[in-house]
Amino acid sequence: MTDREKEILLIIQKDPCISQEAISDILGITRSSVAVHISNLTKKGFIKGRGYIIDETPYTVVIGGSNMDIIGTPLGPIIEKDSNIGKVITRSGGVGRNICTNLSRLGVSVHFISAVGNDAFGKRILEELGRLGIERSGISVQDAYPTSTYLCINDHQGDMALAISHMDIASTINIAYLTELEQKIEGASALIVDTNLSSEALDYLLHKYHHKAIFIDPVSTKKAIKLRDLLPYITFIKPNLIEAACLVDVARASDQDDIGYAKTLAEALVKAGVKEVAITLSEQGVVYADQKETTWYANYPVRVVNTTGAGDAFFSGYVSRALKKEDCDAKVCFALACAAYQVSREDASVPMNETVINHLMTASSV
Repeated sequence: MTDREKEILLIIQKDPCISQEAISDILGITRSSVAVHISNLTKKGFIKGRGYIIDETPYTVVIGGSNMDIIGTPLGPIIEKDSNIGKVITRSGGVGRNICTNLSRLGVSVHFISAVGNDAFGKRILEELGRLGIERSGISVQDAYPTSTYLCINDHQGDMALAISHMDIASTINIAYLTELEQKIEGASALIVDTNLSSEALDYLLHKYHHKAIFIDPVSTKKAIKLRDLLPYITFIKPNLIEAACLVDVARASDQDDIGYAKTLAEALVKAGVKEVAITLSEQGVVYADQKETTWYANYPVRVVNTTGAGDAFFSGYVSRALKKEDCDAKVCFALACAAYQVSREDASVPMNETVINHLMTASSV
């Protein structure tokens, strides 16, 4: 947002019925210039509809990656260096995008800041987000870069064996672009960020908006390392065991199993300044820690079909409960139920909502 746009928005917030002529008199600029600035504010989502109606509905901002997932799953054990018979699906993905769609389906108002290419994949992503009612004015459409692509090869049990991501477009979500969206970010009740962003962009966001609740998905070990010096600014983080180990220098004891080591790492992350930590352990559940406790939670018993998107579902479930100020048991159990629902579905875009998640939790407790 430009300085002039900030001035105009402030005037409109004080008097939503003010005319463009009156604004031009106040600022000493032409009415046509005011009209252009108001048009830009509308495109960016700061003004809703005619009459300069300001959108004051509480919302969460998600900043991160959007990509197209191409996922192959063989019918039997993988035969290396050979063509494997199986099934290939294509679907919209990306950590940030997945979290956006999950949160929207869980009843959270979401504004998404991301980037897509001016291509068929980008158009598909934007259309799907629009159908869910997700605010898309913060998504830039790039001619110079293609939409990010994530190529995943599962094993025959649906667990990821290998993946390649092509996400050069994420570099366009830089400080200059984030500065343009300053008012949108400042107006959010919470920020959700994934580490597809550059180190510079992450540093900017976590320092500038340190007064807000900031939820971070570290994405991968290579990308998680960007957070090592930013841990005190993080409200909640969801690493797996390997990602957690790269964030803090804590050696594994010779007699520690995964759960024991996860507890050690979680406590070290809290000591380093993170307020809440959930270390996911795949089939072994999750270890949660905050300033008061460190607890292991088992998974809900479901048949695993496809693990892709499970971490994003867990993260989204946790955030949806955290925004309601629920306690750690409620947050983690709901998050685990979201992950369980996700892995039991072949298509990770199958809608989840509070009704189906609560039903799963109730059924599992019987």
